[in-house]
Amino acid sequence: MIEEIHQTATQNLPETYQSIEVIDIAKQTGLVIGMNVVGLLLFFGSYWIFFQLISLIRSVDVIPIFEVAGLSQILIILLGGILFIVALVILHEAVHGLFFRLFTGSKPKFAFKLSYAYAAAPDWYIRRNAYLVIGAAPVVLITIVGLICCCFVPQSWLAALILFISLNFSSSVGDLYVLLRLFSLSQDIYIRDEGDKMTFYKMVFEDIPL
Repeated sequence: MIEEIHQTATQNLPETYQSIEVIDIAKQTGLVIGMNVVGLLLFFGSYWIFFQLISLIRSVDVIPIFEVAGLSQILIILLGGILFIVALVILHEAVHGLFFRLFTGSKPKFAFKLSYAYAAAPDWYIRRNAYLVIGAAPVVLITIVGLICCCFVPQSWLAALILFISLNFSSSVGDLYVLLRLFSLSQDIYIRDEGDKMTFYKMVFEDIPL
């Protein structure tokens, strides 16, 4: 039993564990609205920070992407923006999926819906520390790799790359919320991630009669 409890991921939840919390974005409308508001603030904040940082590191003037095109290019910008966002979503969820695969050894589940997308491992219970890595992987890796690329790409690419990094950071607001929640919980927590629903499980000891 002790070995089973200390597994990084398991498909058989130990009997000593019970559900203590559920995050269900399909039902918690207020939470979703709040995260969208925070995500919007994160976008503008992270864009400004990355913009200033890269301008300082490269010692060049980064032309904001919003000033790059004239009115005649609006359609191209819109179409390109759609492809831009789709590529970002695919990359973000692919990183989640890769780490789900590393910790479970099984193929993750992917879903792309109208307002959101996700990678999940609905048949697995994953320990807190392992899930912290899974949840943080896209925002950390994409940000780091993106900033490194900003140091070497042509100047004309900088605005789009900074926008890409900022969008990824702000769209990770749901991941960041879960990570902050998990940091307040003990390491023995298991998480079952079904994509749009997440359940936390904690070890519960029954009272032993004297």
